[in-house]
Amino acid sequence: MTYDDPKQLHPYMTECAAEAARVARGVPADRLGEPTHCTDWDVRALVNHWVLYTSHGLEHRALRKQLPEELTARDFTADPDWAAAYAAQLDRAVAAWTDPALARAAGNAARKISGVLPEASAASLDEAPIHAPSRRPYPLELMEPIRLAIAERHKLRLYYSAPEATSERIVHPLGLFFWGNRWTATAWCELRQDFRSFRLDRIDSLETLEERFQPVSGRTLAEVDLRARTGASVVALYRDGALVPSPTPDFKLASGDRLGLIGDPAHVQAAETLVNGAAV
Repeated sequence: MTYDDPKQLHPYMTECAAEAARVARGVPADRLGEPTHCTDWDVRALVNHWVLYTSHGLEHRALRKQLPEELTARDFTADPDWAAAYAAQLDRAVAAWTDPALARAAGNAARKISGVLPEASAASLDEAPIHAPSRRPYPLELMEPIRLAIAERHKLRLYYSAPEATSERIVHPLGLFFWGNRWTATAWCELRQDFRSFRLDRIDSLETLEERFQPVSGRTLAEVDLRARTGASVVALYRDGALVPSPTPDFKLASGDRLGLIGDPAHVQAAETLVNGAAV
């Protein structure tokens, strides 16, 4: 069996990572120095080799980066909690293969943050015992196409299974949100002519369309019609630090404008999502 798309392998990688983490938890600390059937390799050496290439090596391969020399020389088992650290690194490795571009961006952001921290804090950044595991109850293969559609303003065709029925929707994707136990995609739905939040675990399949939705920038307030579409009203606008009170319907929006909105919190949030997500 062969796979052209690495994301097809994700369910198998997730299962293998869980099994590897289970095996690691079962390695007794008092047997790390014992010999193995591999000549000149004791249990500790085999474990270090295993941890290096099945977690760090796997992640770096997805990111198309060389393994740092420091990692190849590290004794991972010197940390009493090496098995937990290995499980967390496996999560990062599997996530990197899900969306390598996003993983590279996250890595770049982490390096920038590390670069401005005090030396002592930067050195301990990777050792922080706080992890967000990648094994979640949602289809990870949906994340990348939705993220790219948001960035490039492509419409999506969704086949969505709601409790009452399965339907086909054409949507303008605006954002991805994590609520602790599930992910949702917020979008303008052409069928409902309203904002909707779509649970990723209920999207049976999706298709990225060639058609794009237009940005808010360059359109008038009348064309955007925030009040009718969200319930919020524009009472003022800031442009380049200058206040424009009570802008008229023919006022044309520009990139960088900040709107003063009034309305119920839900209406204001819907208007912010519409403007920031640039769906019209």
